Amino acid sequence: MNTLPSSVGASRIELVIAEDAKGTFFTEEELAIAERSPNKVVTTRPSSLGYASIILIIVNRMVGTGIFRTPTTLAQGTHSTGYSLLFWGAGATVAICGTHVFAELGMTLPRLEIEGAEKDSVPRNGGEKNYLEYMIKSPQRLATCLYGIPFIVLGTAAGNALICAECLLRASGNEPSKGAVRGLAVGIASFACLLHATSRTGGIYLFNIFGVIKIGMLMAMFALGVAFAGGAFGGSTAIASENLSIYNSTADVLGSAYGYAEAFLAVLFAFGGFNQATYVLGEVDNPRRKFKPTTIATVFAVSVLYMLVNLSYMMVVPEADQFQDRPDTVAALFFVRIFGVANASRIQNSFMAFSSFGNIMVQTFTAARVKQEIAKEGILPFTKFFANNKSLMPRLFAPGPKASPANDTSDATPVGALALHWVFTLLLILATIPASTSDSYRIFVNLYSFVVDALFGFAIGLGIIILRLNKRVRWSQKSRSNKYISLATAVIFTLANCFPLVAIWLRPDGKSQITLPVEWWATGTIGIGLLGLALLYWLILSYVVPRILGRDLEVERESQFKRDHGYWVIWHEVTSVNWRTRSSY
Repeated sequence: MNTLPSSVGASRIELVIAEDAKGTFFTEEELAIAERSPNKVVTTRPSSLGYASIILIIVNRMVGTGIFRTPTTLAQGTHSTGYSLLFWGAGATVAICGTHVFAELGMTLPRLEIEGAEKDSVPRNGGEKNYLEYMIKSPQRLATCLYGIPFIVLGTAAGNALICAECLLRASGNEPSKGAVRGLAVGIASFACLLHATSRTGGIYLFNIFGVIKIGMLMAMFALGVAFAGGAFGGSTAIASENLSIYNSTADVLGSAYGYAEAFLAVLFAFGGFNQATYVLGEVDNPRRKFKPTTIATVFAVSVLYMLVNLSYMMVVPEADQFQDRPDTVAALFFVRIFGVANASRIQNSFMAFSSFGNIMVQTFTAARVKQEIAKEGILPFTKFFANNKSLMPRLFAPGPKASPANDTSDATPVGALALHWVFTLLLILATIPASTSDSYRIFVNLYSFVVDALFGFAIGLGIIILRLNKRVRWSQKSRSNKYISLATAVIFTLANCFPLVAIWLRPDGKSQITLPVEWWATGTIGIGLLGLALLYWLILSYVVPRILGRDLEVERESQFKRDHGYWVIWHEVTSVNWRTRSSY
């Protein structure tokens, strides 16, 4: 047994080479040279995320402003409390099916060859990026560009930062101006990026605390509704009886195809974020045992909480008030009836600001890891900066001494990817100064939901179906998921994501009370246009630049694997990105 001490950046790494370690073994000198090389990126596995972090990443990302805003869209789009609950149930079903799809892919892809052995699945950060690259292997880097460019542009905290800023100002008793909201939003997004850049564990601890409190908030809202129906706060059972009776809840339903489409889109957004843990799958502890059951159970639990909160709304807010064309949301009316006009606004805005900030913290953490993986593919300029990890501060909240030096990990952070995330967040916040905060938020949400959630979700669901039905791929031998459950969840998830891809092109019919922040065709047009720009980017990268430079892009990865809980994980990785002249190879 040999022990090779090595240094990666500011983090000390010592790996014991034994039967539980394979791949390329780097000496201290080799790692130091790679770290100094302008075209090599050295990354080291960080400390693992356990059950609590997996759960709270999903909770924080799912529970944002959707539970406060979506009930109003459903009420205006359906004019039925019964149909509203059915839409929430459909959204929960889609989210659970989507969670199974992503968990199956995460436990199966990517597949790496380890010292000439048959390829095996190795958990890796990146989410959809890894899965689309497996499904679309040729032309080279097409999948990376088609996914990577839109995700870099749209996968920001801009929308939530704006809402968080506005709610903080309202909660403090100030009327939010456009300048004040934008300035505070930039500060919020900057704080999240700076914290995650300076301390990985500090950022995790903070969003875990927010996640726990969010769960308590949802449970408290349900308890308040039950108390109101029981006679507290001047309430009674009359409103609940009217809203939840079988006859009243389905009477006078609004027959608007456009209203139903917008309602379902809103529900899909409210359940969005169920796949966030796959973005950091390479950092999860014992993922084959913990990841799939934990993610599915968490999404199911959040779905139950969503249903309970909506039942609480219906116990408190009369049906007639929910369906009126008025600026107040269903959630606002709920808080008014519980806390009174004097206190309702501040309490509601405090809840929404808290939810938004937890969402920002998690989105910044997960999106930066995906953008780091995109940068490692060499498609961005300044690859070294955007793909590298750095230690800006000494390790905070560090665990105690390790039982074995082979288990040492790095608390370095993707500083360059966080900077990239911050820049696009800032650009989007400033680009929407002419629009109101609410309209800006809805524009960002609609674009992200259409391109990243619906379009890429549809592609991934369809991909699973094709992999299952194509016997030459032998997917059943690679995936540990039950083939029937796998196929059923993929079909449901694919059809659900196909719906918004079609519905977004429906012209408003005038029956629905839902208003749009932009022209009805704008979201789809901008989304498709962004994909067109990504395709153009790939064409330039693959054909124009090589012709001008006389060189081709070449990316090589050297990985050092360690057996963890009976399977392989990447412990150290050196990624080389070179533009090689065609005559040199």
